[in-house]
Amino acid sequence: MPFSNKKEPLPRVASCRPKEFLHLGSRAAVDQSFTRLVKAGKLMRFGRGTYVAPVESKFGLRAPAPEQEVASLAEKKGEAISPSGAVMANVFGLTTQVPVREVFLTSGRSRYMRLGSRQVEVRHAPRWQFVLGTSPAGRALHALAWLGKQHARVAAAKLQGQLPREEWQKLLNVRARCRRGWHWRLARRSSMADAYFSHSDTDRAEILAIGADTLDRPAPLLEKDIWVVWTLSKLFNTDLARHLTVKGGTSLSKA
Repeated sequence: MPFSNKKEPLPRVASCRPKEFLHLGSRAAVDQSFTRLVKAGKLMRFGRGTYVAPVESKFGLRAPAPEQEVASLAEKKGEAISPSGAVMANVFGLTTQVPVREVFLTSGRSRYMRLGSRQVEVRHAPRWQFVLGTSPAGRALHALAWLGKQHARVAAAKLQGQLPREEWQKLLNVRARCRRGWHWRLARRSSMADAYFSHSDTDRAEILAIGADTLDRPAPLLEKDIWVVWTLSKLFNTDLARHLTVKGGTSLSKA
């Protein structure tokens, strides 16, 4: 009896592979049945040896959304998956560019897949980009990595205003795992003064006293440095930044 005529219902999954059905028949019978189902329009090929069911609507059959299929495939392979940094940067309002191609990031190998008439790219990204998962901080991480060093300072300031405090802290904490990453150094620098100002007057005095003892510098000079860093950070994260020029060795070193 052909595999496609079996009475046993097929499991409802986002994607499937012929080898998952070998308990229902021989490999040749399973492969032949999948080929027939594709020709009949009941299945669509999605990458090498992977198939998905089309979505049926009152307007006819269409390909399913690639997000669910890519996530399902990645889960089966034990890979981390995420929308591209370009998509996340657009979501956070860090860029007005709208990606024309569907790109997903994965901890596995890079590959191209076709879903109907749409080509989907699954692009390898370093493991550290997935340490925060799909949380808001994790999405912000992908956005920063995509923007690059040139735009990171302005982007970090915008993200700090959008992310909940605990998510922003998650983003900063990752720097311990990626100490050489330029985006963590910039994010830390832009937030250091803000963190200082978030404390009470008593705590600020204690922080300055500890800093003075550790660095062997007067507390008033340390506080002045904090104000310089904070002021310059705010100025150069505005639309006026490209019209400003800071003169003076001290100011330039703090910028």
